[in-house]
Amino acid sequence: MSILKLRLYQQECLASIQENYAKGINRQLVSLPTAAGKTVIFSHLINQIQRKTLVLAHTTELLDQAREKIQMICPDLDVGLVKGDRKELDRPVVVSTIQSARQLETLEELKRQGFSLCIYDEAHRSASKTPREVLSELGFFNTREKLLVGVTATPFRNDPKELGKVFEKVTYRKTVKDLINLGYLSKPIGIRVKPDLDLSTVVAENGDFKTESLASVMDTPEMIELTVDSWIENALGRKTVAFAVTVFHAQNLAEAFTRRGIASEAIHGGMEQGERSDLLKRFKNGGIFVLTNCQILTEGWDCPEVDCVLIAKPTQSKGLYIQMVGRGLRLSPNKKDCRVLDFGSQTHSLCGMAELIKDSEDEETEEKPKQERWLSEFVKSLPPSINKKLRASIIEFDLLGDSFTWLKDGGSYSLKAIGNKILKIFPTAEGRFSVLFFDGNSYQTIAEELSFEYAFSFAEEFAKENRTIFTVSDLDAPWRQLPISQKQKDLFRSFRFSSGIEDLSRGQAALIISSGVLSRKTVRR
Repeated sequence: MSILKLRLYQQECLASIQENYAKGINRQLVSLPTAAGKTVIFSHLINQIQRKTLVLAHTTELLDQAREKIQMICPDLDVGLVKGDRKELDRPVVVSTIQSARQLETLEELKRQGFSLCIYDEAHRSASKTPREVLSELGFFNTREKLLVGVTATPFRNDPKELGKVFEKVTYRKTVKDLINLGYLSKPIGIRVKPDLDLSTVVAENGDFKTESLASVMDTPEMIELTVDSWIENALGRKTVAFAVTVFHAQNLAEAFTRRGIASEAIHGGMEQGERSDLLKRFKNGGIFVLTNCQILTEGWDCPEVDCVLIAKPTQSKGLYIQMVGRGLRLSPNKKDCRVLDFGSQTHSLCGMAELIKDSEDEETEEKPKQERWLSEFVKSLPPSINKKLRASIIEFDLLGDSFTWLKDGGSYSLKAIGNKILKIFPTAEGRFSVLFFDGNSYQTIAEELSFEYAFSFAEEFAKENRTIFTVSDLDAPWRQLPISQKQKDLFRSFRFSSGIEDLSRGQAALIISSGVLSRKTVRR
């Protein structure tokens, strides 16, 4: 039995797949943004249909991630792995790379296994010759009895091949904007950096810029310096993933950040798997502030804490742009939004934030003025009389959430409730977290042994369903409009701040205190 409670749109998606299958549509495409829980959906589908299932992916990272998440969501499922020398084909559920599945001996054994449900992860890659041949050999084009479901965040391609050759219908779709409005994705804040750069001379091929030609204008000392300066101005202190044109460009960017005192590393495909894993772990744990890459982190990599995406690789591909920005849209405690630094040209039409969040080809999204796009609503609401050093520190360390104020304690997060009640997210094993609620007398288990992303999702939904008891941490609670309390005043004054303190509300004071800003050295410089 699955351990994850489905969101409403996930329930709708499953119902739509079943309804369309009942109508005879057996090759369906589902379009959902990054972090929408596609694995959750197809894991439930596997449970519902109870058929021999094959899950296809294009990289070993995606393969391992799919297997891990299926087993996490549905621990009773026996999931086999097909990659390299591993041929675990006799399981009820098998995950395989398309490269392994195409091998003649493996393909023949897959045919003998008689799979009747196939999930194609990152299905925008399925229209090329090899995937279509594999799917055809396995019978998914030849009979209505079998069901093929593709899942993707980008249901389009730049080359002439059509997904319509593989799938009959998009049976369910949600946009990035839909999930932002539902509260399941972080808000992207677009910051367009407009260098004195003309991309009209850059050679294009297959619907996007040619790598060598684009690198000649992006991987220059002047552009790299501008990139670092723009990050310092707009995203200092944010956990950042940067997308570069080439491996050399990624390395040059990382070196430039390092020279400015910002911990940065480049990750690329030429590294050993262990070295790449170590870099990603160091980035997640805070040892690296800016992680640069070239074509490594666009798919199959999750780090919810990322709150800045730096696009130093201009693109005409809507799909690639969505994949890059999607790395920063996952929810995480106290993550307010994701800033997207987009380096483009003043004379060339590029994919941008409007392309990412619009619902139709006609809708456009205006960019915010510079001051509004990097000053949060909270900072702008502070009284003009507030101490200037304190204001500057709050701007730099504005890590306040949209719904509740989570307090970090080592690797755990806590959400205070009335009395001595508390909701806690804490690590239980490598990469696994559980959620417990203490009601003053006993503990209630909310979720167990999940990835951090899913554990946090459970915790947030529990807090929203029981909002009345989390009023001390609720950013919309009425008490926050009251004048600052005497205890709060005393605390500020103990750090030698007095100007403007009387004009703060109790909620403003609580947010500043809980963010840890008062104890930071930057306040006292």
